Amino acid sequence: SYPALVEDGGTVFASGGGVVYAIDLASGAVRWKTDKLRSGFFGTGIISELLPAGDVLFARMGGNFTGDNKNWELK
Repeated sequence: SYPALVEDGGTVFASGGGVVYAIDLASGAVRWKTDKLRSGFFGTGIISELLPAGDVLFARMGGNFTGDNKNWELK
């Protein structure tokens, strides 16, 4: 399965097939993308959750950052 789309500051973050995308919400244009999570140590690139935090986008490989309670507490 794919992680939920996440919108932050006019950018939608999405992932599929080990590629992470930053998409402009207004125009739909791809601002940037990376496939670096598909290679090396991570191999499969299966991303379960995206979490923007300021100028950083965290990509979780398996599991979730948060529980079902959505209190946004890092586990």
